[in-house]
Amino acid sequence: MYDLFVDGLRDLQRSLLFKTTKVSFEGLAGETDGENRVFFTVYQPLLSAATTTVYLQGIVVASTEYELDLDTGVVFFDEAPDVQPRISYSTTSLSTTQIKDVLWSGFLEMESHWNRGYRLSSSSVSYVASTGAETNVYVMAPTTITDPVVCGTITFSSSLVQRALYIACCDLILLISQANYLASAAFAWREDRGMAVDKKGIAPNLEAAIKRQTERIDKVLGAAQDEAGGGSALGFYIRHPRTEEYEEVMDWQTAWRELAGYE
Repeated sequence: MYDLFVDGLRDLQRSLLFKTTKVSFEGLAGETDGENRVFFTVYQPLLSAATTTVYLQGIVVASTEYELDLDTGVVFFDEAPDVQPRISYSTTSLSTTQIKDVLWSGFLEMESHWNRGYRLSSSSVSYVASTGAETNVYVMAPTTITDPVVCGTITFSSSLVQRALYIACCDLILLISQANYLASAAFAWREDRGMAVDKKGIAPNLEAAIKRQTERIDKVLGAAQDEAGGGSALGFYIRHPRTEEYEEVMDWQTAWRELAGYE
């Protein structure tokens, strides 16, 4: 089954909108006096425990020998180190909670574009309605405890097209959240005889990006529905290639020709 918080995070990391930075062998901040057990990373939040490695004298420390707070970058050792601990990790602009919110909301966005009744469960062996706070959240079929079948032997987790649709929806959620946050921060300001700062273009640029992403979702949605229809897309909505304005003109011309006796 497809796990939003594991497989979804991995797929989202490949998105250009979701940026991460790798930090290698950085010295943890904190006193190494043999008594202090609390140390800090320079950057935070951290992406995940899976992308984090702690070292003492160049030797990897088992994850059972310390506690890691991903949001604050705090490393709490079981035993106080007497040498400078080091760490390798990936940092991101979003906290763990925010990442989960994006992955959760992206799923809801996908269902709003194409409602297939997929369910989210905190267990892969039985259906337990997920709240979004769990470590694992699995995508389940509407009525069975299985990976949703798209068509034939193709399942949701095995389909690159279906997953692309989901990540495209996550990208849209990222853009919308950025637009909502930065809209109030847009301003123009000039120092007295100094530098000019103009951030008024931020909101319009993000709105344009949201429009482009929505158009991209429409294209990926068509491919996903085509795959589900076995290549024929029968029974699914297919966007007409003509614009509404063109259709209105054509309807008017057709009606006029009928009234004039040309049809």
